[in-house]
Amino acid sequence: MFLRNENTYPKKVLEKLQGFNRSAPNWEWADLIFWTQEFKSLIEKCQSEELPGPLVLETLKSLSFCFKSGLPEGVQFKILEIFVLMGQAAVTKQKNLVILSLLSFFHFCSNMVKVKILENIES
Repeated sequence: MFLRNENTYPKKVLEKLQGFNRSAPNWEWADLIFWTQEFKSLIEKCQSEELPGPLVLETLKSLSFCFKSGLPEGVQFKILEIFVLMGQAAVTKQKNLVILSLLSFFHFCSNMVKVKILENIES
């Protein structure tokens, strides 16, 4: 069972990100999608808890790798789902970071992902 306290959530996020940063460049798309589903599940379980600002920034920086051109649209959609969850759980300053991160990689995204990004920013 996942224990919910102040230290556990940020620690689990950091561990997942470290694994991602170490391994993602060598992954197949299926591995990347599997990782994003696990990471999304972690964010969903703890959506009411807040991540420290530096960890939010590290998360956005790491995940932005997945918006590079040439990645399948499905991977981009999965990453967008995580960005949306983080934006919903974040305080105002962190929401701005999420939006800026999305917009900085906007030109790499497929047209369908661009539409979803704009829809999420509007809401």
